[in-house]
Amino acid sequence: MAVIPFYGADDPTMFEIERRAMDRPVSRDKPLPWVRGDAEHLPFFAAAVDGAYASWAYFFTSGGWDPTPGLNELHRVVKPGGPLLIVDNLGDDEFSAYVEGREAHCADIDRWQMFGFDCEVVDTVFAFDDLDEARMLLGFFFGEAGRSKPKLEVGFRVGLFIGNSAGV
Repeated sequence: MAVIPFYGADDPTMFEIERRAMDRPVSRDKPLPWVRGDAEHLPFFAAAVDGAYASWAYFFTSGGWDPTPGLNELHRVVKPGGPLLIVDNLGDDEFSAYVEGREAHCADIDRWQMFGFDCEVVDTVFAFDDLDEARMLLGFFFGEAGRSKPKLEVGFRVGLFIGNSAGV
């Protein structure tokens, strides 16, 4: 399986815009540690963390991609019984409507349930500081369609997939 490179490693400004636009209500009192690694090869010892939260790390399940190697790795590094929270795009929203001429990649809820996860649907928004930021990030994701129709708020529908680590 090909690994999609994480653009935040090469373009921290773009990553900062995305996090700020998506995580507005999150308290910034306690910084979260960000660790670079592949989902299938996390840089942690077994049972090293109490829980895990991954956003946009396991998408494309609707395209037949198998997340099992990455999920096995989560089970390895998270203490048994620890929470596993995975955020994935559900589509059918303003954000996905920017995709022109091809189907947006969206989570397959049934498939995640097959892996033991429950799904909580969250309707949220990308909230940008200004139209230049919106144009920059939406253009990055969607090309001219994103650059030509920026908005300060763009509706976004995600699934919060909730499970527990079985440990390995």
